[in-house]
Amino acid sequence: MKTDYIIITPCKNEEKNIEKLICSVTRQIIKPKLWVIVNDGSTDKTENIVKFYQKKYNWIKIMNLKRGKRDLTYHISEVIRKGFKYAFHYCMKNKINCSFVANLDADIILPKEYYQALLFNFAKDSKLGIASGNIVSFHKGKSIHETYRKDSPPGAIRLIRKSCYDDINGIPLTYSSWDAASNAKAVIKGWNVEVINNIFATQERVTSSADGIWNGWFTKGESYYYLGYRILFACAKTVSLFFKFQIIQGTAFFVGYAGFVFSKKHKIADLEVRNYFGSRSILR
Repeated sequence: MKTDYIIITPCKNEEKNIEKLICSVTRQIIKPKLWVIVNDGSTDKTENIVKFYQKKYNWIKIMNLKRGKRDLTYHISEVIRKGFKYAFHYCMKNKINCSFVANLDADIILPKEYYQALLFNFAKDSKLGIASGNIVSFHKGKSIHETYRKDSPPGAIRLIRKSCYDDINGIPLTYSSWDAASNAKAVIKGWNVEVINNIFATQERVTSSADGIWNGWFTKGESYYYLGYRILFACAKTVSLFFKFQIIQGTAFFVGYAGFVFSKKHKIADLEVRNYFGSRSILR
C-alpha cells in the first residue's frame, strides 16, 4: 500500500502544546515524508521549539508568517493554503512523492499507529478520499468524546488522498468551516468521506475553544449560516446542545447564526456546497 504522506500544521502561540504534538508525530510507525509547520506570527516560544526539532528531523520544516491577531475565520484557510503551496513546491524541488496530504492541528496528540491505521483504510477503499479518526478532548479534568457525523472528518486530524485533493481544487477559501466545505466537495465529486470510529487522537482543549468557548461556538454558528444550513437545522442544533447541558455553546451558536441571518451576510458562493448543507436534516 502507498504510505507517502505530508502534513501541514498551522499554529499560533502554541508553546504549551506544540512539543507534545511533535513528539507524537516523530513516534509514528509510518512517518511523514514532509511536515510543514506554519508559524502564524507567534509571539511566544513556539518558533524556537519548532526550530529545535527541525534540526533533529530533516523532514520537519517551519514556515514563518507575519504577526497578526488570531483569526479562525477566512484567515485560517489562507494559512493552510500557504502551507500546502510551500509543501508542494518543496516536494517537487526535492523529488518527494506525495500520495496523501494531512491537516493536523497544533493541540493534538496522536497515538503512534494513527497514520498507519488511516492508510490501511485508504488501501482497502480506492474511493476513500478523506478520512480521520475521532477526537477525545479534555475539559476541567474530564475526557470528552467529540462526536462527528460519519461523513464529516474534522480538519484537525484529517488525511486526504492527493488525487481527491486535486479533484476538489485543494483547500477552499471559506469563512471558518474550510474542512466542512472540502468534505462536501469531495462527496459531490463522488469520493467517500469517513470518520473511522476505532481510531482516536487526543486534543488538549475542547474543539472550537482556541479563542474561548463562547467565541468558538459563536463563529461556528456564523459558519453554519455561511455554508447554507437552514434555520430549522440551526434551531435543532441549538436544542440538541441545550439537552446536552451545553448552554453556553448552544446560546453562542444560535446568536452567531442569527446574527448572520439578520445582517443578511453572504453565503458560500459554491452553490453545490450550499445545496449540500441546505439539504441536511439530521443532527450529528
